[in-house]
Amino acid sequence: NILGSWLGVVEVNGRRLRVVRTYAEAPRGELVALAGSDGYVELAKREASAAAELGLHGTEVVCRRS
Repeated sequence: NILGSWLGVVEVNGRRLRVVRTYAEAPRGELVALAGSDGYVELAKREASAAAELGLHGTEVVCRRS
């Protein structure tokens, strides 16, 4: 699991996102990260746009920092 070793938090554009297993784990409006079925990291905002809030414009690269 790509996110399992990331200790429950992903940082994107200075924002810390909690790692969840399913979209349903996130309350309305929370930014979260989860592993998609294709193995990529997905960023989501429950019932809203994570891309708009994070200032993302399509396919972006998320990197782990030590």
